[in-house]
Amino acid sequence: MSLSSSLFTIVLPAFLVMGVGGILGYFFKPDVVSINRIALYAAVPALLFNSLSTTELHLLSVARLASAYLVYLFSMFFLSWLISPKVKPERRRGFITTSIYANSANLLLPVVSFAFGDAGLERALILYAITSVAMFTTAPIVLTGGFSNGLSLKKLLGLPVIWAATFGLGFNLLGLHLPIGVQRGIEITSQAAVPMVLMVLGMNIQRSGISLPEALNYWATVVSLCLGPIVAYLLGFVFGLRGLDLAVLTLIGAMPPAINTFMLALEFKADANSVAKTVILSTLVSLLTISVVVVFVQRLV
Repeated sequence: MSLSSSLFTIVLPAFLVMGVGGILGYFFKPDVVSINRIALYAAVPALLFNSLSTTELHLLSVARLASAYLVYLFSMFFLSWLISPKVKPERRRGFITTSIYANSANLLLPVVSFAFGDAGLERALILYAITSVAMFTTAPIVLTGGFSNGLSLKKLLGLPVIWAATFGLGFNLLGLHLPIGVQRGIEITSQAAVPMVLMVLGMNIQRSGISLPEALNYWATVVSLCLGPIVAYLLGFVFGLRGLDLAVLTLIGAMPPAINTFMLALEFKADANSVAKTVILSTLVSLLTISVVVVFVQRLV
């Protein structure tokens, strides 16, 4: 696949839907928080359960992919900490946070779906579930420079994606099936997930506005979009991942920082302004960088 083909057939469609969200946000000023909750508490969990409960992935493959990704998260923490010793502590914590937690829902899911279909989406959903757990349990600690007051655990237990993943894998391993009517209802709900998360991302960017980035934001963008996929690919290869598993792991490394990093920075009074600039800049630049990575990972499958 050529770069232009990757850009126009896989990555651009996702950004066009994101653009629709931005346009709707500009003209109609919808309640983005409520729409985001519908996606995160209904559509995405339905997609996660529906995929994991029917996936043909073996438990060993899931464990290997999950292990490689957890090591990737720790590696990005260590590398971003190592290369930012002269940055002020508050700004350094925001820099590290945007380097670790990638946008595993709004962009990863549609890009992987367009590039690799349902088989790729199953793997991307596993990484999304892990990212959700990691972000809400460790990001507050990273952002504040210490252990939180338990809020992260409370938020974690309230995330339906965690329960959807648990029950989805449980149903799969035990060979259980829901009544056909219930299953079809979940399937219909799951089909709303990809367009909803993309439009929410567009609405969030439009609402945040685009302010001039600083040097640290450019540096953070380079780390997340360029260093990330290299680290992910090398670690995946070391862990014995090949084919589609390695391709999806590499792709999550190429994703821009998650929107939730800004929300958490705001919640825990970290450098939210700089984090927001990095998220927006990285997301816009990723239109090109993700296209390049897609061309590379297509050759792995």
